[in-house]
Amino acid sequence: MSPSSLLPRTCGAVPRFVTLVAASFALFACDASTTTVLGPTPPKCSVTASAEPRSFGVAGGSGTLSITTERECSWTVTAEAAWLSLPSNRQGQGPATLAYTVSQNQAPAARSAAIAVNDARVEISQQAAACTFEVAPSSLEIGADGGDAEIRVETLQGCAWEARSLAGWIGVLSNGTGNGSATVRLRVAPNDGSDRSGEVEVAGRRITARQAGRPATPSPDPGPGCTFSVSPPSLAFPPEGSVIQVNVSAGPGCSWTARSSAGWLHVTAGANGSGNGTFRVQAEPNTSTTARSATVSVGGSEVEVTQQGATACTYDPQPRTFTLSNTGGVARVQVNTQASCTWTSQSQSSWLTVSAGASGTGPGAVEIQAAANTTTSARSGAVTVAGVTITVNQAAAPAPCTYAVEPASLSFPDTGGQSSVAVTTAAGCAWTATSGAEWLTVTSGASGTGNGTVRVSAASNPATTQRSTTLIVAGVTVAVTQAPAPPP
Repeated sequence: MSPSSLLPRTCGAVPRFVTLVAASFALFACDASTTTVLGPTPPKCSVTASAEPRSFGVAGGSGTLSITTERECSWTVTAEAAWLSLPSNRQGQGPATLAYTVSQNQAPAARSAAIAVNDARVEISQQAAACTFEVAPSSLEIGADGGDAEIRVETLQGCAWEARSLAGWIGVLSNGTGNGSATVRLRVAPNDGSDRSGEVEVAGRRITARQAGRPATPSPDPGPGCTFSVSPPSLAFPPEGSVIQVNVSAGPGCSWTARSSAGWLHVTAGANGSGNGTFRVQAEPNTSTTARSATVSVGGSEVEVTQQGATACTYDPQPRTFTLSNTGGVARVQVNTQASCTWTSQSQSSWLTVSAGASGTGPGAVEIQAAANTTTSARSGAVTVAGVTITVNQAAAPAPCTYAVEPASLSFPDTGGQSSVAVTTAAGCAWTATSGAEWLTVTSGASGTGNGTVRVSAASNPATTQRSTTLIVAGVTVAVTQAPAPPP
């Protein structure tokens, strides 16, 4: 046997001086069944990634990133936010498991970011930090001349609050509302009466302000034989305060002065008189839930004064849980409370916005706008309404529709016949079926949603040659062939 006889015929003629070794080499080089693989094809090097856990609390923590791919495929890991920390070795090859950490969230807003492994992305989310407020000082001592005072609020940037006076003689000069840390400045009016106290509400905290009164002027000498009587002998004020008139009965020339024993109770008109007369007593609103009492003295007689305590504010926003579709929408919360009770609303999640009802007094409504969820993961957020957490759950965006079509090809005899193709997909995913030739007819299943079956009928083939066409089902091509008719 000559060396050239070892070569496949498709290799052509070989010079006689070719050795057996060369012939053997040529045999392997020209063998059509031999394939040399230099590396994985791009589809083979697909990379998927998953993380556990994917949601973290305010304090953060650590998690595990799992990478799935072929062992010869390389990958690179990157974090899309500085609060996601990855190990120093961020490149590798083949399946792997990496640890990652999430830092503490110091902002009052939920946040999310992704860890990317090549083209695969894993969303990591973290809850918002709660808004807490430190208010100092807890009380104020102010002289009779009045003046300015300051209250410091310490909180996270993004945490909203407000300051308001609950006493008519205290005014808020600056920073009546704030977002983050700030100083509230107050102005206190002079006090020409007796000692008094009032309250300022800052970031939901009550600060008591006490102000000294000026020394009382001596009562006028009523004169010998003067007697006094008052009507009514007692006064009862509601929590919101009011003005009540008191009648004084005295002899001609008998002088008198009406004096209050408390800073929250004022003689507003007719404090001094002679003989019969009247004066008015005004009570400031009682912001405490405890009743209080005082007296008004007139020429040795006393009027007993009581005032009811304020009703404690209770808040019951309803409903407290909402479930919205991935397209977003509006959640409406009804705030149930007493008429004089104030409240605020604040979102704790970046994708939730308080579109109406950011603050209010008494019963009211809050509207929460949810943005569309474009990810394939469900999410949960929160809005604080009157100090109560309202939870909003939102569905994930639907996954892209994928289709499986079986079989991938159909063969008919020359006489024609019927056959079918099965479509497998998720519920709600629509599809159609179309034939590429007149001799192949879709008899049923020309369109559908979810899983289904397409039935086709092939006419007989009058030609003595094979014919072929395609059937497009859910975008997938099914090859169709038909045998030729027998020769005449």
